[in-house]
Amino acid sequence: MTLVTVDEARALIKTQLDDLQLQTMIDRLEAFIVSKVGLPQTVAEDVEFTETFHGGTRHLYLARKILSIVTITSDGTSITADEYRLWENEGIIERINGTWGTKIVVVYCPTNDAPLRKQVTIDALRIWIERTSSVSERLGDFSYNAPDWDIEVRKILRKLSFTII
Repeated sequence: MTLVTVDEARALIKTQLDDLQLQTMIDRLEAFIVSKVGLPQTVAEDVEFTETFHGGTRHLYLARKILSIVTITSDGTSITADEYRLWENEGIIERINGTWGTKIVVVYCPTNDAPLRKQVTIDALRIWIERTSSVSERLGDFSYNAPDWDIEVRKILRKLSFTII
């Protein structure tokens, strides 16, 4: 299911694309976003993420904000909630006493990012539609240097994840 509709995109982006072309671009962009940061967490559906870490530190840095922890294992041993502290909005799990073992597996539900994901999708879609094919152009006293469009899209996608995209 798409998070952004053609009507929502049309209301916020000026384009000459017809509905089918615009829907195709939305679908491609949403698939691209999922490939970079995973499925969206929504109110209607819980999505579980599994991340594996090398231990030896006090902190684990997850890719997304944390709604709830499903399980944490350290070297195959289950860790209980009184053995760690959550920093939900930062995506951090802190070991209270000592450090994590050698291999840590965290299964968690990230926070609902559907509203932010819609905004990110619209912003990235705007770049995909409105970007120019020329890197620079000059006409008399006027000159234009286009930004690196891929970098601009990655900047927008970073809003969805703590990891580098």
